[in-house]
Amino acid sequence: MGATLEGLVERMTLHDAPPDAVLSTTFYLTFRLFTTPKQLAKTLVKRFNVEPADGVNITQWQKDVSTPIKLRVFNVFKGWMESHWRQETDSEALDVIIPFAQGALMKAFAQSGKRLEELAKKVSKATGPLVPRQVSSMGKTAGPTPSFVMSDTPVPPIIISKSLLTSLKSPTLSISLSIMDFDPLELARQFTIKESKIFCAVLPEELVGQEFRSDKRKSSAVNVKALSTLSSVMTAWVADSIMDEQADVKRRAATIKHWIKVCAKCLALNNYSSMYNIFCALESTSVQRLNKTWPLLPQKHKETMDQIRHLTDTTKNHAVYRNELRQRVPPCLPFMGLYLTDLTFVDEGNPNTRPVSDAPEGSPPLINFDKHIKTARIISDVQRFQIPYRLQEVPELQSWIEAQLSRVKRTGSLDSMKLYRRSLAIEPREIQVDRRPSADILSKLATVQEDYSGKI
Repeated sequence: MGATLEGLVERMTLHDAPPDAVLSTTFYLTFRLFTTPKQLAKTLVKRFNVEPADGVNITQWQKDVSTPIKLRVFNVFKGWMESHWRQETDSEALDVIIPFAQGALMKAFAQSGKRLEELAKKVSKATGPLVPRQVSSMGKTAGPTPSFVMSDTPVPPIIISKSLLTSLKSPTLSISLSIMDFDPLELARQFTIKESKIFCAVLPEELVGQEFRSDKRKSSAVNVKALSTLSSVMTAWVADSIMDEQADVKRRAATIKHWIKVCAKCLALNNYSSMYNIFCALESTSVQRLNKTWPLLPQKHKETMDQIRHLTDTTKNHAVYRNELRQRVPPCLPFMGLYLTDLTFVDEGNPNTRPVSDAPEGSPPLINFDKHIKTARIISDVQRFQIPYRLQEVPELQSWIEAQLSRVKRTGSLDSMKLYRRSLAIEPREIQVDRRPSADILSKLATVQEDYSGKI
């Protein structure tokens, strides 16, 4: 729940037990939030030089306690430098690590000293992990065991005609194409490929310490931000294509119907990210207010909308969607926005330190390690889905999709107010005629009724 840095390092390097997997995963991922790399290196060196208690048998202590601790300190350094090193922040620790490798470690274990010195040289030049990280098992406690798509699994054939492919290759002909020209399943596949590439590239450190915040300058969360941007632009594109000012009401209804089909195909592919993007556009005020358009949709498509609406219901903290996601196995593309919300809630809803009960006055508070474990569990859940789909990319269609997204950004369709004005232009508000009689008329009627009653 809480610990000092020295206490955490001690738990990572116990002489009589291997380090706990949850502790190690969380520590490597989050230590930069509560200490500096240089201070961690110094604390590890201090642990390496642990002294025996008074009155112990030195020979036995060295064999049973000191040697295992020293080896585990080396393993922590090794694990850090091989798989969790971040050059932009951790390089300062080399001033401590290199002298330690050449001195105390080399003296105790010559081979380990040489290995650590080699790693120090490699990390100073490397741009990524020297050894690929193992996907953490922290997020796999609930739900079915993930299944990996084997490399020999057949890739489904693309659903696109030769004439359409020819049109996509022509700069002049491709401009006239619309989403109606493409099979909904193939569109869903290409959206899945596009988003999955970015999602699988998201690094754990992009999700730590709210690195993904939109107002954070020089953020390292480049892939998270790219995913968020793609989500916003895709949603705007869906709404933009529906509110084509040149289209009549039947064409608009057909476009909405097509997007509902694509949305359903994304759901069938376990691509909740694209599904959310499309559904958000269909549920937007600008689209929902088209009262002349929606009645033209077949009932089965309205029922599909109701099913997706139920899945995306926000009641009880998105309980329906969360339960659905727990049942899914990779390949699967979850909605990143909800993870970012959870991470923000954990970060802002939990203090960084914990008070120590019955501690002497002036004692420093403990690191709230429970907060970091919660963060690591969410990130681990993201990692378990970072497995690519076995789908065939259509470069020409990907280029066309990218052109549509660029057009949306260029023409300002990301502006929700601009889209709403277009919605009003294609379907103006119906003027409500007040058919209630005025006060004067009511007064005259009352007088007439009184006169008439008197005459009777």
